[in-house]
Amino acid sequence: GGGFAEAAEWAVRHAQYARSAQLFQDAGDPEQAAEALRHLGENEEAARILGNLHRDRGEAKRAAEYFEQAGDDLAAGDLYRSVEAYGKAGDCFMRQREFLAAAEMYTLVDDRVNAATCYEKAEHFEEAAECRALLGQHDNEADLLGRAGRFLAAGQIHHREGMDDEAITVLPKVEPEPED
Repeated sequence: GGGFAEAAEWAVRHAQYARSAQLFQDAGDPEQAAEALRHLGENEEAARILGNLHRDRGEAKRAAEYFEQAGDDLAAGDLYRSVEAYGKAGDCFMRQREFLAAAEMYTLVDDRVNAATCYEKAEHFEEAAECRALLGQHDNEADLLGRAGRFLAAGQIHHREGMDDEAITVLPKVEPEPED
């Protein structure tokens, strides 16, 4: 990469950053390539290059931070998950509308509010109901159980919480048990 590196240095001295970025990449110097891209205002591409560099070096957390800067939230989320930074992983997955993955990450850090929201968006109503129950939000829990088709459980919660009108509304949806 010596010839490429020398040409890249020349391009930097003459403010030809696009050319220098490519030459630094060809020379195997991604850090310098990223710096040249930053001079061009191409911060996301620079961050992506650095994310790949740090991932290749086994520096997952640092790579995740760069991928997040690059807007590659799926790669960042996977890397954050690999270093057990579950809250950050959940944030990345949520931005990408990967709600089930986000919910699972939030559950691991006991962020029940975000977990419930994401489970609901992923249409995993029973898991969302469980989170709402742990938050003491029993009216939401019952509504979510109803959406999951668990009408008897929903009606029982409504009744227990003194919401008999809601219980009366949901209980007729309960399927009778088959006779033997």
